[in-house]
Amino acid sequence: MSFQTHRSPRNAGFDSVRILLVEDEARVRNVMKEVLEMQGFLVVECETAEQALLQSTASLSRFDVLLTDAMLPGKTGRQLARDLRQRIPALKTILVSGYGEAQALLGAEKNDKVSYLPKPFSASSLVAAVQRVTENAGTLSAKRANPSTSPQDEL
Repeated sequence: MSFQTHRSPRNAGFDSVRILLVEDEARVRNVMKEVLEMQGFLVVECETAEQALLQSTASLSRFDVLLTDAMLPGKTGRQLARDLRQRIPALKTILVSGYGEAQALLGAEKNDKVSYLPKPFSASSLVAAVQRVTENAGTLSAKRANPSTSPQDEL
């Protein structure tokens, strides 16, 4: 699998935000990547936690946000976040899951570097979740764009 980074000129306010997207379902990963890139975010996608760890080591730039499925083969999203924070202490994490929502949410509320996005979610909810964690971290510029996606477009 190759790692790809894409930059969209659509919303330049987001072009400095680097997202490491980790999702084992290709269809879901592709849609999430496309939605985020359409908003101007820089997205590097990985299928597994191992690939994400390799990408974080190989990447010349640091990531701002880890957007990961909570349940990955061989490692949880929370474990991946912990491992990546050893290299990138300021990394914000968004756990995405349809499993054990109450459990994941409880853990997310206890840690300001972890947010939770339950499945299914809309494209606008995905963008809003990333905006929220990056705004809290001061990553976004003052110029913001509004998502042009419909809440009915569930991923």
